[in-house]
Amino acid sequence: MNFLKLSGVMIGILSFALPAVAGAISGGGGRAIVCRDTNKKIISAELLDLYEGRVQYGYQIPTTNIPYVSQYHEALKNISKGRPGFDYSGYADYVNQLMRLLPDGTGLIPIDDSEEVIIPKNCKTEQLANYNDNQETLLVDGEIFENLSETNKAALISHEAIYSILRKMGDTNSIMARQMVAVAFSGTKFINYQSGLPSNALECNSYDPKDSISTLFWMFNDQNGNLEIQFDRIAKKPASGQVASKTTIGFYKIDMNDASEMQSAGPLWAGSESVLPSQTVSIQFVPAPVGDEKNIHGLIGLGSMPNMPDTHFECFRHPVN
Repeated sequence: MNFLKLSGVMIGILSFALPAVAGAISGGGGRAIVCRDTNKKIISAELLDLYEGRVQYGYQIPTTNIPYVSQYHEALKNISKGRPGFDYSGYADYVNQLMRLLPDGTGLIPIDDSEEVIIPKNCKTEQLANYNDNQETLLVDGEIFENLSETNKAALISHEAIYSILRKMGDTNSIMARQMVAVAFSGTKFINYQSGLPSNALECNSYDPKDSISTLFWMFNDQNGNLEIQFDRIAKKPASGQVASKTTIGFYKIDMNDASEMQSAGPLWAGSESVLPSQTVSIQFVPAPVGDEKNIHGLIGLGSMPNMPDTHFECFRHPVN
């Protein structure tokens, strides 16, 4: 058994061109960690995304007084580097224009889509925003908003933009959106998901008919002969599973041209140390079917340890386009 390290930011991504899918919800909204005194006056307020990023995932997230619009532009331009092709900061400008601050004394009914697992003692999570996809409205609790730092305001708009896109892709909770925001505001650099991909890499895919989801990746030997896998999509529900930044698994030396060596390697696991700490990837190479010996066949598994590879994949021996 081999435990290997997964590098990169492995998070479901934003592909706004994708159509809405069955099961998608019609709205959502950000939540804030709010601490109040005995008179119910706000002592402090922080977007749940950034609180989780600091406490749950260990990111260093600086706060500044730079106007929040400039801050979300910077953060979302960083995200765009991972999968170029869509103006995320421009979409956030649209979302920002939808924002309507509610007057004092008016709050928002809680939305059950956050599924958070941590909260500071003596504080509460409160509904900060409500984004209605059908009406294209964004209602924001004015009292909480005015107690946010500029960085937290920027993170809120980023959250609403990202989560809006992810809902169109099928997400029914805001966990992925919050992780995206935390990574972006930590200053972690997003890298093009195809960066460093050699021209002789093999295109691979798997398909799970039970869930109608697929995993797409490339396989190649690096300059030292080590086997590497670089992902386009890591199948998982409810989002599409497209990675947000370059995400690779590095194995030891296994010659892709030596079928017997690959098949004798046994199951291999890659444990993620990225923003999804519970995610693991396992693979095992198997003999190719008669007549298809030129391609590489195997099993891949996704989920939590000790996850076993269980879904067939095939790598095709033709160069990357």
